[in-house]
Formats: sequence, structure tokens, C-alpha cells
Amino acid sequence: MDQKNIMHGGGRSSIELCDLISSSQELIHLKPYSGSSTLSHLFNQGVVSAELLVADKNFFKKANSKIREQEKGDKFQISDARKVKIVFGIISKDTDSLPKIPFFSKVAFRHAKSRLQAFGLDVSIKNIHDAR
Repeated sequence: MDQKNIMHGGGRSSIELCDLISSSQELIHLKPYSGSSTLSHLFNQGVVSAELLVADKNFFKKANSKIREQEKGDKFQISDARKVKIVFGIISKDTDSLPKIPFFSKVAFRHAKSRLQAFGLDVSIKNIHDAR
């Protein structure tokens, strides 16, 4: 789903639902570690797409249409927006399961997590080891 944006909100506005979607309804947002501003953008992407998915029926329909178009079927369709899991993956050289992020990013993640949990969504953050 990476860079497969959904036109929404008028004008040239487009929203990236997620980078990857799993058959277990995980919306996975990925960014390589490169500082606080990149990570803040990652967390905001997750919040915006999830909030729209839950609160805007039109966006929900567009999202499922985009998923069907990209994934060639219904295996990854979102049946209930309130049951999706939001996963933030930070790609880094670290091998730990949790990423080491700057204090500012920790605060930004805590705010994003709080907003998403207010919608009843499960939220997690993971380190993705870049072995290259």
C-alpha cells in the first residue's frame, strides 16, 4: 500500500492508508530512523489515516476500494475500522524489539497512541532491524 494514496478531502489532498496491511487487520506504518521530524511524520500519518477510517464512512469505502484494487481480492479488506491494529515500524540498525527513539519522538508517539486508543484501536511500536 506504500504510496498508494487515497484522494480525499478535496483539492489535491491524498492520504496514505498505510505502508503494509496484513490479513489480520494490521495497518503497518514504516519509516527508516532518521530523527524526530521523520518519526513525528510517521506517527501523524498513522493518526490521520486511522481517524478517517473510523470516523469517515466515505474514506472507509475508498480505503477498502484501494485495498481491493492493490491486493486483487478481499483477503485484506477491513470489515470493522475499530478492530484494526496500528503498528508503527521504525527501521534501524538496532536489534532490539523496541526502537531507541529521541525523547521528542517518545512524546509524539505517546500523543499518537493516546489519540488512537481513544478510538478503541490497538497501537504498537516495533523496531525493524535493517541488516544491510
